[in-house]
Order: sequence, then C-alpha cells, then structure tokens
Amino acid sequence: MKKTTRHIVGAVAYSALGAAICLAGLALISIWGGGTTLLREINDHYAAVLGTSFSLILILITAVYVVLTYFQAQATQQSVRLNREFLAHAEKQLLHSRVPMLMADMDKSKGGPYFGERRRQLGVDWKIKNIGDGPALQIHVRMKLKYTHAEFEDYDETCEQSFVGNLAPKDDTTAHMWFETAKIEKMQEDFSIKSAKNIARVKLNPRQSAYRGPELHLTILYSNVHGQFFKTVVVYPILCLRVASREDEEEKMVHWFAEKPLQDEEDFELVLMNPIFSRFSFDPVDRKEGEAEIEHYRALL
Repeated sequence: MKKTTRHIVGAVAYSALGAAICLAGLALISIWGGGTTLLREINDHYAAVLGTSFSLILILITAVYVVLTYFQAQATQQSVRLNREFLAHAEKQLLHSRVPMLMADMDKSKGGPYFGERRRQLGVDWKIKNIGDGPALQIHVRMKLKYTHAEFEDYDETCEQSFVGNLAPKDDTTAHMWFETAKIEKMQEDFSIKSAKNIARVKLNPRQSAYRGPELHLTILYSNVHGQFFKTVVVYPILCLRVASREDEEEKMVHWFAEKPLQDEEDFELVLMNPIFSRFSFDPVDRKEGEAEIEHYRALL
C-alpha cells in the first residue's frame, strides 16, 4: 500500500512538473517576442487538446487527493482501534492490580476440661481482615498445630477449617475453629520436650539459642473477582499455656509437666510469643491448586 501511494504521488508530481514546464515555455516565448503569433496558432489549433490535458491533470490530482484522504482515514481508524485496545488493556491491568490481601490475628483461645470419654477441645477465634484494595472471595481458612520436637502423624480435621465467605476491602470477620484431644495432648508433650532441652542447654551451652516449642499455623486461601487465587500464611510460635483459675501467678503459666501440669478439670488458653517472632507470607496460587484445596475441604464435610 505504501509503494502504491508513492507511485501515485510520483506520477502526479511528474505531471504537474510537465505542465509547469509547458506553461513556463509559453511564458518565455511571449516575453522574448514573436510569441504572439505562435500563441495565436497554438490557441487556434491546440486549445482543445491543452484544455483537455489540463482537465485530465486536475482530475488526476483530485483522484490522488481522494486516495490519499482514504488512506489517511484508514490510518486514523487504525490509530483509534489501537488506542481502544490500549485503554481496554490498561483497564484490565487496573482491575488485576486491585487484589485482596487478608491478614489474621488470634482474637482469643479457650480450652476446656475433659468431658465424655476423655475428650478435650481447644477453640481458637481468628480476626481476619482484608487490607487489600479488592474484594476477597471464597475465603477458606485452615489452622494447624506444628510440633517442633514431638513426633505426630498429622491428619486433616473439619473442625480445624472454616469457610467464611467473602470480604470487601477494609472489612473483617471472625473464623472459629478448634483442636481435639490428641493434638492438645501432643502439644503439651512438645512443651515438655522443649523445656527439658532448654534446661540442658543452659547447663551445657548457655550461648546457644533457646529451643522453641509448638507453632500455630494459619493458612487463608481466597480468590479475587477474576478467579485468581491467593494464599496468606501466618505462623505464631506458642510460648506456653495459661490457666487463669490458679491463684498463684507463677503457676498460671504452664510450660512443662514437671512444674504443675495442666489438670483434667482446668480451663486454659494459649499464650503466644512476642509478635516479632511471627512469620507472614502472601503469594499467588495456581488456579487448579486453589480449586483442588477447596474441593478437598468440601470432601471433609
């Protein structure tokens, strides 16, 4: 198309140049004299030919102008289309930039005495807030007790998971979950092993870093309006258990069995370590992986 345009423009330019040369020649003849008779003869014999030639040149110039105008209009339409595509892409990028980001803090925890046939529960309430600038959908929350020293074959329980729905930006909600007997008892065993190791560490190598006990892991899986999945993971190291009903302040904190272990009839709560020791991560998740996790949770119900 560009070559055709150049050829048309070139033809018009040469035609216009030829016409200009003819007119210039006629003007010179008139100026140098004797041109009056020649001009009269040209007018008598070639007036129609010249008039037709000049008309054809004007038609050709007009045609070229029309063609160039058409090409210019096509280029303008192409530019408009590209601008619209760019704006649509920019709008899509803006929508994708509005991603949710969920954070969680432990609101409260409460463990009760044994009931029934040696059954005990530890309930944990989590305050979940959307600190991002996009809505969070399909919010699935899962908590775990991770033992540092005690050996335990972990397994999924429905009571350790919660589906809390959707959250608009800056909104918050509460997720309630709980642990059952086996995991509570294993947590106490982990505290005991940790404490025994720390006592030996103080005697043998006091400069060594202190051993830590069990950790509370919270995983939040959610998506945005475009079906993109995200995962927030928060890890809180647990310092000890606290029994508020005990009169002696020093005995309220239960670190290991050797002091005064947690009694069967006592209520208790978790005491977390300083938040400076907590860990946080926020990552995108493959869509298939996210959907598979939600389906796994539904299968447990």
